[in-house]
Amino acid sequence: MKTKFHTDPTKDLLIKVGAGLVLVWFGKKFFDKLKKDTTESQVENNPSVGQAQGLRQAMNPSGNVWMMSFDTTSTDAVFAIAKEITDIEGVRKAYKNLYNSSLYEDLQAELSATDYQKFLSLATKGKAGSQNYAPKRSDINPNYWVITTAEANIRSTAVKESKYKPGNNIVKLASKGKIVGISTGKFVYDESNDVNFVEFWTLTSKKEKKTYFVAKSQIELVDHKTKLARDKQGAIPLEVLEGIGDEALQKQEVISISVADIYTENFQPIGKAPKGVIIGFPILTLDTGRGKYIKVKTVQGLIRWIKAEKAVIKDRNI
Repeated sequence: MKTKFHTDPTKDLLIKVGAGLVLVWFGKKFFDKLKKDTTESQVENNPSVGQAQGLRQAMNPSGNVWMMSFDTTSTDAVFAIAKEITDIEGVRKAYKNLYNSSLYEDLQAELSATDYQKFLSLATKGKAGSQNYAPKRSDINPNYWVITTAEANIRSTAVKESKYKPGNNIVKLASKGKIVGISTGKFVYDESNDVNFVEFWTLTSKKEKKTYFVAKSQIELVDHKTKLARDKQGAIPLEVLEGIGDEALQKQEVISISVADIYTENFQPIGKAPKGVIIGFPILTLDTGRGKYIKVKTVQGLIRWIKAEKAVIKDRNI
């Protein structure tokens, strides 16, 4: 007697569906790995790949995906990489191929809202995010007259210091409606006090150029044509400012020529500066016997050191 075999159609369907899902899963894993390997092989020729890897390392230093939310993100590293990015879309795609995750979503999860805006601005060169960190601003142009719109503290450095602080950086309190100088086109954002400072220059009694800083909220920038039109209604008075020393100091600036370690006044490492960044104004060059260092005064008035081989001293163009 021939034995009959019976199959359950429902079980048959489940087995086929399960087998199909396994094949799809293995297929996706294979293509994801292939895509990742292909992307990694481009790291030497495509800077976007290295930048994507660097951002991931800054957010997930342990290398374990499940530890990402517990790892401490290095915001300094994120910002340093952001300054080097010239193709943010390329970095986004490389990050997706490497980690099968969204760069923007991961950054938003790891950074504060302010730091995320700073990353966007640095990585897009001011096209997105907060303009506080853009290398240039359309509302801060060079060679414009700087006129006070309120009482304004003229400062030697770009940081808000109280007038009650001994040895503060306030040079003079300029009254409203005065010309204090001509803009250089440069600005500095004082993060700790949330103040944008505009750099400008004027002439001393010795006819030497001297640069100062003033809060953007206390001044307006006026082109020469507009100033001439206003002068017809009454000449705008000039606030005379005199130097407070260090006049030769700010005629030159120190610029990094490669990624460089920055040290405190006591030679303690404090961070890294990317290539092409103005570190500050040179004070002196020191040969320690183990290498040469440049002592620098930053625009915030801080004293820093940088290895001489990592920087160049240039005359300022103001």
